[in-house]
Amino acid sequence: MVENYGNVLRDCGKVLTADEGNVKALYRSAKACYALDKMTEAEDAVSRVLKLDPKNSAAKKLLKDIQQKRNVVDSRNQQSQSREARKRDEERALKAALQVFFLLKAS
Repeated sequence: MVENYGNVLRDCGKVLTADEGNVKALYRSAKACYALDKMTEAEDAVSRVLKLDPKNSAAKKLLKDIQQKRNVVDSRNQQSQSREARKRDEERALKAALQVFFLLKAS
C-alpha cells in the first residue's frame, strides 16, 4: 500500500492547529515523519503524545522504533559524509598531482 505522507502531515497539521492536544493526529504525524526519516520531528510528536497519554503503548513502541531508526539514519548520514569528504580529498590530491606533473613537464 502506497502512503502519501505529505498529505498525512498536512491533514494532521490542520487538526493540530485547531486542537494541539489531539493524540491521534500527533501519533499519525509521528508515524508519517518516521516513514520520511524525519526522526527529530517524529520524536517530538510522539513525545507530545506520551505527555498527554503516558500509558499509550503504541506511542511507546513508536518511540523505541524512532530511536533505533535514528541510529541507522545517523550512521547512514555519517557514512555519506565520510564518502563525500574522501572524494573531495581524492580530487584535491589528483589536482595537486596534475599541477606537479605539468610543472615538471614544462621545465
